[in-house]
Amino acid sequence: MKRPENKSFIIIGGMLVAWVIFIAIGLAMRPEKANPVAEILAQFEAAQKALQNEDLRTLKALADMNAIASSVASDIVDIPDEQSAMGSAIVDNVAKSLLSEFETLMKDQAGEAPAPHTVLGQVYLSLVGSNSAQMHLKGVSVTDVVESSALMTMTWQRDDVSLTFPLSMEMFVKDDLWTFGTVRGLEEAFEMINERQDALLEAKNKKILDALKNTVALDRAEISTAISTEEGGAPRVMLFMAVKNISEKDIKTYHATVSIADNEGTILKAFDLSDTDTFVSGKLTEKSWPIFLDIDDDFEKQILIKPAEELSISLNVNEVTYADGEVLMPLSKGERQGE
Repeated sequence: MKRPENKSFIIIGGMLVAWVIFIAIGLAMRPEKANPVAEILAQFEAAQKALQNEDLRTLKALADMNAIASSVASDIVDIPDEQSAMGSAIVDNVAKSLLSEFETLMKDQAGEAPAPHTVLGQVYLSLVGSNSAQMHLKGVSVTDVVESSALMTMTWQRDDVSLTFPLSMEMFVKDDLWTFGTVRGLEEAFEMINERQDALLEAKNKKILDALKNTVALDRAEISTAISTEEGGAPRVMLFMAVKNISEKDIKTYHATVSIADNEGTILKAFDLSDTDTFVSGKLTEKSWPIFLDIDDDFEKQILIKPAEELSISLNVNEVTYADGEVLMPLSKGERQGE
């Protein structure tokens, strides 16, 4: 005899099959989960567009301007304890200045770089340099993504100093949108740029100093044994020097440091001199200069005591102006490349 079907089992089985179908359909039709990396990059593009359009309102919606200003201020303020009441007040004031100057720039100085005398201008010059065309954004990446926070890193290239460096911004979710927050790596970027500029300056100055060695050469020198004293003044001797222009061009003026040392190399006296007489290329010229000595100085009085054979004289040229207007002179730190 045929066993009757279990209708309850059939019904339950049918329901399960239906639920599986419904779940499968639901999964297939459900919108794809939001991609935080894509959203952050879209926000970055929106921020770039807002900056280009001087759209301050949109920027404020995209970024926590207070957090950005505070983090920048913290990196540029050099105080022993930023956590102290005074330190916090200084950082807050700098942050307020940065925000005020940025808003003024966006509203009233569209398309212009911030003025160098402002706090924002100093940050801009330190980071970007004197020519903004030399700085390029090489790429953007997003890392450390969790539910409501991430890190966006921008890689920048400074062509003028041949340097690539990163700058990062902390991202957080506000009102369901990714928002720009604290800046990271600004202080490190400044250090990298400064180190690179110092290295380039050192290399340039080495070339200049090497060139200066081939301008004016000391042929011979001696100090007179006669000592004279002006009324009420210090005793003096005369320095006689024969120097030669060993460069290929006539020299209009040159500045040099003369050093007088003993046989052990101890500098007894050093002083600067200038010669403003035109100095023809290849010519040897003889001149004399008075040297005033301090007899109370243990080193200088040795020049009066020691015999001439125990003294040596050297000439170090610091600056040359050629007759054609070219100037050879080491660069100062304020003349570093990119500043």
